[in-house]
Amino acid sequence: TDAATGTFGMNFSYEAIQEVEMKTGAFEAEYGRATGAISNVVTKSGGNEFHGAIPVYYTNLDMKMHQDLDRGAVEEEDQYEIEPGVSIGGPILRDKLWFFGSYNNFTRRIAGINAFDEEIKRNEIFEEWMAKVTWQLNADNKIVAQYASDPATIESRDSLSDQIMQSAYGQQEQGGDLVKLQW
Repeated sequence: TDAATGTFGMNFSYEAIQEVEMKTGAFEAEYGRATGAISNVVTKSGGNEFHGAIPVYYTNLDMKMHQDLDRGAVEEEDQYEIEPGVSIGGPILRDKLWFFGSYNNFTRRIAGINAFDEEIKRNEIFEEWMAKVTWQLNADNKIVAQYASDPATIESRDSLSDQIMQSAYGQQEQGGDLVKLQW
């Protein structure tokens, strides 16, 4: 979790994740004085065969279990989420040089009436980019170059509050870039 915003630190597309390891105690020395839990996310790499996917996830309120949740100011709510993506990986030079790339776009739209009887429209757009090149120099040496980006925009950020009128709603921009070179 990002300490500044209280939200995510870096998002990756589901299609970019190879495996996730969770540790909850008895940490090795490499984790220093860590407490709580350690999450280790391994991203996909290319290989000697081409592989890829084009997933699309969609959800609306009719597809979710109805619960009496406190949604702040939103009454008569309508909501949907759509998440298209793409990933592809494969060889550049067989047994030596591979690539992998993925893109994901998560969009959530919430519409409703707030406690001030104003119509609200909240849009949340999260993008997740990743590109990775792996070069196997020899049996003992490998170089990995990776770029990831996760820009996000939340329009009408304050629309779920029952204390803020529509004229005071803000827009939140977050996310950033990650560049990694590993030997």
